[in-house]
Amino acid sequence: MAVLYKPHSSGKTLLIGGQSTTTGASGGLVGPFPKFSIDREELSTPDGTYLGTKFSINITGIATLNSGDSQDITQPGERQNAVMGASLTALQLDRDTFPTQGAGLLQITPYGGLSNTIEFNDARLLSVSLPEQQDESAGVQNLEYSFSFEAYQDTSNNSSSGSTGTTKDPTYKLSSAEESWDLSENDSVFFKSNNPNSTLNKTFTLTHSLKATGLKDYASLSTLDTNGEAWRQAALWVKDRLKTCDSIKNPITQDLTGDSSFWLTQFVPVNMNKESDATIAPDLKNSTPSYKGFNHVRTINSDLSAGTYSVEESWLLSASDLTATHEIEVSVEDDKGPFVTVAVNANFQGLNSSNFNDEITIDKFDQAEASYTAMKDKFYTLANSAYGNFDGEGNLRNEKISESYGENRTTGTITYSVTFNDDVILLENAFSESISINYDNDEGLNEVIAKIPIIGREEGPIIQDMNTTTIKIVTGTLDAQMKRGFRTTKPTAAATAILEQYKPDNSFQQAKTESWEIKSGTYNLSISWECNVQ
Repeated sequence: MAVLYKPHSSGKTLLIGGQSTTTGASGGLVGPFPKFSIDREELSTPDGTYLGTKFSINITGIATLNSGDSQDITQPGERQNAVMGASLTALQLDRDTFPTQGAGLLQITPYGGLSNTIEFNDARLLSVSLPEQQDESAGVQNLEYSFSFEAYQDTSNNSSSGSTGTTKDPTYKLSSAEESWDLSENDSVFFKSNNPNSTLNKTFTLTHSLKATGLKDYASLSTLDTNGEAWRQAALWVKDRLKTCDSIKNPITQDLTGDSSFWLTQFVPVNMNKESDATIAPDLKNSTPSYKGFNHVRTINSDLSAGTYSVEESWLLSASDLTATHEIEVSVEDDKGPFVTVAVNANFQGLNSSNFNDEITIDKFDQAEASYTAMKDKFYTLANSAYGNFDGEGNLRNEKISESYGENRTTGTITYSVTFNDDVILLENAFSESISINYDNDEGLNEVIAKIPIIGREEGPIIQDMNTTTIKIVTGTLDAQMKRGFRTTKPTAAATAILEQYKPDNSFQQAKTESWEIKSGTYNLSISWECNVQ
């Protein structure tokens, strides 16, 4: 019967009591079989999910002097020197090889080479204690010792009739694991079906947090298992729990260790509840429109010394058939001028549809552009509704008076503004126009007088009423700016027809002037008529 410790880094076999010689070992402490105690602690998450088992092993015993050591009791200090040599053996156990991984195979074997061996493949030496020597030994007969180990991999062989079988542990070696979800409402919104006159819908932010602390996983006496580093065990567990833009709508069917047998009420992340219960949060999975994750972002942290790995990932939840959020403002202005103006200002914030680890490119701008294209010609109805709420006195023209467009490809943003007014345009294909009519002696009140100068008359000339009036003159002026596409031919006939509505009866056209700026589409027509006062 013996207690053996085989550090993974050195490949040596170290004896901790149970033999009178170090036969079969590289060295160590000889003496009677030591006493040992083992504490088993179950590792679990706060909800009770089993993660693994931690074993605390304490070995205490008395080391005797090696029979192979030559000591002369008559020589002062030789016995004490031998005991101190054993002390140094204990204190330097597994310290003579660098680098040391701090773990090894700990075996507690019975006498006679029988098979019920207590064995831990990842036992880590935590402490060595050499208590004060007893008076009975006088400090030169033997050495008391105590070793403390910590282990997680029980590879014991149990051949007794009461055996419960081979132990089974979760896939990954973890000492702790955490997973949490958070759903919050955003200020950003979107219009259903890319229609600014439809229902306004909310957006949400869904956050997923994962953190695990791993344990080293040893494959043999000399090497770690593949991905056996502590941080890799934690990273692999985290990787299995990560989600994508689409999978956040799917139920989680397994607990934190991948077991589904005790995970009956499945959790749907986008609903923050089970699939058939949306009493706490909106039923975003089955809503109309159905929601999807966009702007997938991950923050990743790995602490190599602590063996921890954590990821926080988040999504903006919006309609699955939409590609941007919208911000639209409508303003109505009446400056008591010739018409009322309605302005619509829109902002399209594109959403990135790819998963964090899919690509290194983002498609926010493309998504904003698609939403802008779908909505840009639908703002008249929205403007007309605001015009009605303002109690506009005319009819808002379905004609864009001005437009402006801006894009930020870096942020994936498009800004757009358009204005309408309630001006009445008479000239066909004119974008804007003004008409003025000038009347000279319209009422016939202009008097014709004769001014007769008289020499020496201090009062001045004699003014004599001729008992008649001057002619009536009417001048019509039309200024217009033609739409693009209608600037190659001046609209003489149509403009003349508009002004001739103001032509007096029995009048004679005395002047007609016309100007035409082809590039800008600016057009001017002026006509004068003269006639007697009716």
